[in-house]
Amino acid sequence: CVSRALMTADARASLVGGQCGALERGVRFSNRRWSFCPSLGVPSILAVHRRQAYEIEEAANASAAAALALSHASAAAQYDRNKPLSSHTRRAFDDLVARLDGRPLVVDAGCGTGRSTRTIAAMRPECVVVGLDRSAARLSKRSPLPENALLVRAELADFWRLLYQSQLPVHHTLLLYPNPYPKAAHRRRRWYAHPALPWLLATAGDGLTIRGNWRTYLLDFLAATDALHAASFPDPRPVVAAAQTALRRFYSPGDCPAARLRPAPPRVHQLPDLADPITNFEAKYLDAGTPLFELVFGEPLLHSVRGADVLAAESPWTSTEPI
Repeated sequence: CVSRALMTADARASLVGGQCGALERGVRFSNRRWSFCPSLGVPSILAVHRRQAYEIEEAANASAAAALALSHASAAAQYDRNKPLSSHTRRAFDDLVARLDGRPLVVDAGCGTGRSTRTIAAMRPECVVVGLDRSAARLSKRSPLPENALLVRAELADFWRLLYQSQLPVHHTLLLYPNPYPKAAHRRRRWYAHPALPWLLATAGDGLTIRGNWRTYLLDFLAATDALHAASFPDPRPVVAAAQTALRRFYSPGDCPAARLRPAPPRVHQLPDLADPITNFEAKYLDAGTPLFELVFGEPLLHSVRGADVLAAESPWTSTEPI
């Protein structure tokens, strides 16, 4: 037990208040096994056992996700006009274009330290894999990369807008750790509720893969794209029309001639146990025994990465029941 002398009254109140506030927000912390300390009246965190990921207990809200997606699509011109592109993202994009050599481009959005970028590049040597992250600190922890991979510091929303402006072709986009923002007050920061969603969809390429340990996030993402796919805008902005064209291709696999594995319509699946996690987050989930979920639009890049030569419908990656 921590000695009372080592913690002031204000610190004890802060700890208790912080935990209570987190629980009220619907976030259950389970990364440590807490033991009660009678002398303090608060949990003690000295004994740390098996590391576990937190669980977010927010229910899916399809109507709210759909409403936000449609609202942002209707205001796409205003967002594009009022949100200047960051200079460092523009420079990074120009550097990327200068380095491309005609090979298919795979975008690993939110790559963190680049573990997934490095792994996918090694598995797909015929592609150029670019890892994007806004944090220079995370990118500085990179390991050596294959010759067909690079890591870039960039704002994702700005990068997708530049991709759209340039019409640079993309083979596949991955969001292997989507930005969940567990507080309901931050819902609008999640990618499915972000004004940049039309640009993401319009530039995703032949496929978009999203993974996470929060099923609600993926279900809400799917609800947002369902709404955009079915919506009819009287005079849609070009990027919104392009996003809807991409969604029609994703939702009707027969209209996707570039797909090699005959993709199925987008559905949320729970993945089987991962023997070879490709991100630090997946490794954490695996260690904690936390389920991992996947939502794939279009061509399933990670199926072919792992050597499956069968149709997606017969692959073990999609054999589980949809959530």
